[in-house]
Parts: sequence; structure tokens; C-alpha cells
Amino acid sequence: MLWLGLIAAPLWGQPLRIELDRPSLVGGATAYVPTADLELAYTLADGVEYLRAGREVGLDVDAFAPRLSFFWAIGMNTFMEIAKLRAARLLWARLVRQFDPKDVRSMSLRTHSQTSG
Repeated sequence: MLWLGLIAAPLWGQPLRIELDRPSLVGGATAYVPTADLELAYTLADGVEYLRAGREVGLDVDAFAPRLSFFWAIGMNTFMEIAKLRAARLLWARLVRQFDPKDVRSMSLRTHSQTSG
């Protein structure tokens, strides 16, 4: 059903939100994902799966990639979190480039963050 969201989201005018699926635990996101690098890796891997799913159903990457939006938990280590977001931006552009986008907006990292502590 992932393909349905890829097709319908542009019609609804909403971004496709990608976040690490966290259970409701006391302690929040950091209780489930202990390090920033794991959160980064798993969340970007989900984004790549969206790109693959769109390609499998015949969608052009530029039709939906600019609408992908990532959600990150921000912890108390300021410099680590800045490094995480900078790395995410660079890695996402490199990952999307493998899908031959024509629109530079497809390689942009759309993101939302909120504190987890």
C-alpha cells in the first residue's frame, strides 16, 4: 500500500512523512534508538525504500521525492545533533542521486525535528 501514498500524497498537497517507527515507551525515542547514527541510518533507509517502491510502480522520482519529509528526534548533545542533521542532508542527496532525478529539489532533505528530552 506504500505506492498508494506515493500516488495520492501530491493530490492531497501533503508531504510524505518518514520517521523511525517508535513504540510508545517511557523515555521516548532515545529509549528505542540509543544513538544518533542508528536513527539516521534507519530513517534514511526507510526513505530509500520509498524511492524504490515508487520506481517499482512506474513513478518518476521527481514526481514524489521532493515531497518526502523526514522526522528526527533531537537529543541533548547539541553538537552531535547538528552533525547528524548535516550528515543526513549530505547522505540523502547521495542516495537520491542513484535514482537519476532531473529536479534538484528531489535531492533536498525536507525535515522536521523536535526535542526528545
